[in-house]
Amino acid sequence: MRILLNWIVNAAIIYYGANQFGLLSVESFPTALLVSLIAALLTWLIRLATKPLKVLGCLTFGVSYLAALVLGLVAIPLAFYLTQEFVSGFQITTMENLILISLVISLVNNLVFSSETK
Repeated sequence: MRILLNWIVNAAIIYYGANQFGLLSVESFPTALLVSLIAALLTWLIRLATKPLKVLGCLTFGVSYLAALVLGLVAIPLAFYLTQEFVSGFQITTMENLILISLVISLVNNLVFSSETK
């Protein structure tokens, strides 16, 4: 249930950011849902790929651990950037807007889902 709610909240943020502020270009709400789904999958894959780098950090004197941290920080913007290649009705206007919408999505997700009981 949490994943479904997260997906819908992210799609609403993407659609609202596109229509009200012009941060992104999204054709319709179903396109925003598709963008949210693909970006979530790509973010998960990027963060999954950082796990071995963190483990190898002890063998490489922290160099690969540092690379894993950097990839983890840019996972959401990178996922959105890659998503525009897969979805035809989605376009990123500028990199500043991409970073801004990624920060908004992260903050809203933390506020909405941090209040849940653990």
